[in-house]
This record gives sequence, structure tokens and C-alpha cells, in this order.
Amino acid sequence: MRAALEAYAQDFGHDEAAVTRQIREVMAKLAKTGGSEATEMGERAIGKVTHYFGKLGVAAVSLTEPLRVGDRIHVVGHTTDETFTVDRMQVDHEDVQAAGPGDDVAVHVSAKVREHDEVRRPLPLV
Repeated sequence: MRAALEAYAQDFGHDEAAVTRQIREVMAKLAKTGGSEATEMGERAIGKVTHYFGKLGVAAVSLTEPLRVGDRIHVVGHTTDETFTVDRMQVDHEDVQAAGPGDDVAVHVSAKVREHDEVRRPLPLV
């Protein structure tokens, strides 16, 4: 790690201490916003796919974090790696603009997803 910091500092003309401080700040923010659920890609797990309705192009998702219409989500699984924008969402066959932890929502998706796929949301840039 130290060699990587020194190389970065030399290559880009930055002070090693400043680079180390920046990295520690980013890691602290990740720990606060994502904790152990933060992925190396800067995403946070917000739910799991519980069912996929292929003919309708709809995924049933059990949420562990809030989700709103307009949010970008990344669905990841053994053979799945798709990104979508939530353009429509339903709870109990009623359109909703937002849903929270514990809600089971139906989300329109444009590609096949699978049961047990993880639904993630990108963390805000720091």
C-alpha cells in the first residue's frame, strides 16, 4: 500500500500525506454510508429479487433500504449484471413514488433478472 501511495504521489505531483489523508476520508465516508454492505464498486445493497415475471418484464424486489422512482439500480447475480433506472414502481398493485425497508415492490426491468439477485444503488460521489 505504501509503495502504491508513493508512486501515485510521485506520478501526479501530490504529497503522500495528503493522498493518505484523502483515502482515509473516503474510507470513513464509505464506512458511514455503506458499512460492510458497501461494495468495491461504490454501491450499497438495497434488496433482493424474490421473483421475475418474464412476460411482464417485472422484478419483485424485497427492500432493505429506501427506493424511489428515478433511482438507478444495479442488479447483480451469478449470471446477472444489469443497470436500470426505476421508471415505475408498484406496491400491492398500486403505483408509488417511494418505498422503504420491508416493502415488497414490483419494478419494471428491461432485461432478465433472477431470484436471489442482489439489488444495489450507487453511492453518491464524494
